Amino acid sequence: MPINSIFPTKIFTTTLNNISPSEINHLKKFLLNLSNNDLGKDGKYSLHQHVLDIPLFKNLKKQIVFYSKQYLKSLGHIFEDIQISNSWNNITDKDEEIHAHLHENSYISGVYYINQPSEIQFENPTLH
Repeated sequence: MPINSIFPTKIFTTTLNNISPSEINHLKKFLLNLSNNDLGKDGKYSLHQHVLDIPLFKNLKKQIVFYSKQYLKSLGHIFEDIQISNSWNNITDKDEEIHAHLHENSYISGVYYINQPSEIQFENPTLH
């Protein structure tokens, strides 16, 4: 009996090379000074939920939008433009991790690591 995968999960990864180390340092300093909600061992997240709309993040947002469009095109999707509905930052210290969560209202979700990438885990949302 053949088994067909009808709801595959496609994940796109890339490195953003057009952001200078100096720019990254400015972004880091800014993010560290944002007000945040501390979740203990689950890290912290910024109370500001539209970080990419801050002028300092214009270049980063431009690249995220560009690669998001590339991703959609590679999947054969037809679209005019895309909008980023929310963007925030997470901060984790050693031995902390972001708790499992869903982005149910998102067509695309993404992660940009401003420091070293950390381990990311994906769970099958159809099992919840």
